[in-house]
Amino acid sequence: MEVPFTKTGFMEVGVCAVYDGKNIYLGLSPAFEWPKEVNEMILRGEADASQAFKLVGFTEHEKLGAMDGGIAGFLTKGRMTREIQTKYSIITALIQLERKELYK
Repeated sequence: MEVPFTKTGFMEVGVCAVYDGKNIYLGLSPAFEWPKEVNEMILRGEADASQAFKLVGFTEHEKLGAMDGGIAGFLTKGRMTREIQTKYSIITALIQLERKELYK
C-alpha cells in the first residue's frame, strides 16, 4: 500500500476481513518496505514479488513467497514470518468484533 515518507513510497501489509453476517471488521499486519528494485519491477508490471526478488539477485528460489516464512521471513531472517504477519492481521480484525461494547 502507498505510505508517504517511506523510502519507496510503499509498504507490504497483510489485511484480514472478518464478516459476522452483518458487519465487516478489518485488521492489518505489521508493515514493512520491500527493496526499491523489487517495488519498481512490480509497479512496472514486470514481475510478481517472488519473481522480482529472484530477478534482482536476492535469492535463487522460484517462489520465495511460498517458502516457510514467506518473503517476510526472508527479509527478517526468520524473526517475523508470513504466518506471524497473518496472525496479527486476524487479531486486529477481531478487536471490534470481540470488544463491541467499546465501539458503539
